[in-house]
Amino acid sequence: MLDILCDFLIIQRDVTGGVDIASSQLSETATTASSTSTLGKAGAAEQPKKVTAIPAKKPVEAKPPPANWFDQSSSISKPSNDDFDDESEASEVIPKQTKKEASKTTTAVVEDDWDIEDDPSSQAGYIKMPQKARGAFQAPPTGVNQQFGNRPSTAVPSSHQQQKPQQQEAWSSGGAGAMKGGFLSSNLQSNPPIAGPKKRVIPKQTKNDDVDELDDLMGFGGGQQEQPPIGKKPAQERDTLGFLKKSEEEKKRKEEEKKSAAMQKGAAYKQLSEVNHNLAGYQANTSYPYTLGQNVPASIRQNLQQQIKVDPISQSESNEIKKLLFKSASSNFHDSWHQGFYFDNSIKYGIYQKEGGPCGILAAVQAYFLKHLLYHTQTKITEVNREQRENLIAAAITDILIQASSETDNASRLTIVIPSSSQPNPKQPIQPHQCQKLTLNFSNSQTVFYAVKDNLSYFIQQEGHGAILLVYSVIQTRGIRNILDDMDMRENSLLTEHGYASQELINIILIGKATSNVFDGDKDMGDNFIIKGIHKQSDIGFLTLFEAYGYFQVGQYLKNPRVPIWIVCSESHYSVLFSTDFTLTQKRPAQFDLIYYDELARQEDDIVLTVKPGLYKGETDLQKAKASDMIPPIDAVIRTKWDLGLVSWNGRQPIL
Repeated sequence: MLDILCDFLIIQRDVTGGVDIASSQLSETATTASSTSTLGKAGAAEQPKKVTAIPAKKPVEAKPPPANWFDQSSSISKPSNDDFDDESEASEVIPKQTKKEASKTTTAVVEDDWDIEDDPSSQAGYIKMPQKARGAFQAPPTGVNQQFGNRPSTAVPSSHQQQKPQQQEAWSSGGAGAMKGGFLSSNLQSNPPIAGPKKRVIPKQTKNDDVDELDDLMGFGGGQQEQPPIGKKPAQERDTLGFLKKSEEEKKRKEEEKKSAAMQKGAAYKQLSEVNHNLAGYQANTSYPYTLGQNVPASIRQNLQQQIKVDPISQSESNEIKKLLFKSASSNFHDSWHQGFYFDNSIKYGIYQKEGGPCGILAAVQAYFLKHLLYHTQTKITEVNREQRENLIAAAITDILIQASSETDNASRLTIVIPSSSQPNPKQPIQPHQCQKLTLNFSNSQTVFYAVKDNLSYFIQQEGHGAILLVYSVIQTRGIRNILDDMDMRENSLLTEHGYASQELINIILIGKATSNVFDGDKDMGDNFIIKGIHKQSDIGFLTLFEAYGYFQVGQYLKNPRVPIWIVCSESHYSVLFSTDFTLTQKRPAQFDLIYYDELARQEDDIVLTVKPGLYKGETDLQKAKASDMIPPIDAVIRTKWDLGLVSWNGRQPIL
């Protein structure tokens, strides 16, 4: 195609005789018909300066170009008389370019008589005619001209006039033409060059004409903005390198997300449905009516009233209780204790804790609740309903009170503390003198269950005093004098200075005595000073992070309870670990699952931990471990019972 174009240019130059292309100043009376004159007539036009013509070579017979060499649809329409003012001269009307044509870039390389202005704010250069050239040029009729037909010449308008919007359409740079020794790279569908005015005409572009394919591909959206005026910088410069940098960052981010998704898929969360449920084997010594309705039958309630003695708590007795709890009669529970034993909807078996403080009492009730749910009713923890939960809460409170009464002189008597007839402020923690005690002499555990069930509404209200009432009930059942005798030092208290349950209070719930230690038996420290420990196996176990730090050791009575459920003390907070496989208390499997529940963690799903004893290779002494090791406290607690236990969180984020 390039060879054909060069042949045509050579023929055109030979036909015209090598005359320079010039533009002329037409008179105001000139008409568009004068533009159809031949080269000789054009040379006879008025010229301010003499133009030296290049000697013409011998004409060579022009060969007709191939058919459809140019796009015949690019024709030039003649302007109507309405497009001009009386004082203006006729100008050539160039057809509006299409979006596709305007988006193409054409560059022309010419000799000295031609200049190319490259405006940085425009998409193409425009050819500027020299001032010395004034004559209009039109090639003689050749094969090419016959395809285009006769064209009107371009007249130069007055300098003080501006063209109308319809006349300001400019042809794209680089038409069909070339000078001697020059090279042309042109669009084959563009028109031949026509002499234009001295003042460059800026094309009027529509919104969609300014299409930059590179911008579109790279996401700048340049084609959706109008071209800024000449000489002004765009409002926002294009940042190609910045775009590439963002693209690399986006690509890297997507690759990391893909890897993370693959890792999560490979270590998917382990669900409770995948955990082994082996609930048989536990010999329960109590049997409660777990299917009891909301109210106790009238006949049973009437019998209870004959067995229960109701007494108010005096002010002096109230002061003794507060001294035992806080070491001061003027102190009281923190507002965080103002709650009952209620459940969150996310986890059906999980008691909910609003704020830090009563976690020790809540974890204890949670542990006994799970004991009855799993090993007494043989029910899956995901299938428990609201009616069953209330009965199981009553069973848990019953077990705790019976445990506290078992070590007293009268093991068949216990006390339930409820608010007195004068109701206290429901938004503040209740004090002992605002309560009354129900002393019950019982012959079997079912009687206690009915008594608790009949007063259960005081313990399960969300904004009630259930947690505090249970503490008062345990103190009244065990007795203040017995609790002081259980402690290593009578100056100890049942709550720490931060309002958390002490070891003495936890031990009353687990074994019925307020001992200060968790090792097996008693230890003689000399000088007749004996520190007291655990003397029997408990139903619920106990594990603590303090053992991982080497502060003290938990004995086998608490590490190996009757059911595989443990209260966990980790950094002054209490939670629960349990198993649905009863055989875990009888053998040491190579791998097993534990379910972890923290009533304060706002859990929305079950946390299943897989433990493999003997496979852990890291540091077991937390005092020697580095801060960079990031050992989860629960992992360290588990290893205090199962040596070198390797703990897997099964895709979940470990709780640190």
